[in-house]
Amino acid sequence: KNPGFFYLGAINGPFIHADGTDQPESALLHQYYREVVFFPYFQADGTFKLVVMDGGAERSEDLLQYEGAYVHLSRIKAPYSYRPPPLRGL
Repeated sequence: KNPGFFYLGAINGPFIHADGTDQPESALLHQYYREVVFFPYFQADGTFKLVVMDGGAERSEDLLQYEGAYVHLSRIKAPYSYRPPPLRGL
């Protein structure tokens, strides 16, 4: 319905202390700790595809798993002149 958009996602999950432990007193605290970018598109045959950039690398959406986390999405209109670099595997 709305071509020409991509999405920034901020991953929000349980607070983890700097030493990597999850302390009981922080059970209700959450933090934003990861950013991802989503590029949805349809192929010529109508098949929906989603390219996910996470940590500076292209990831499969199947590998994008953050247990107990939520994602805050922000939709961004790509300028008409924007042409992303070719994506691998297409």
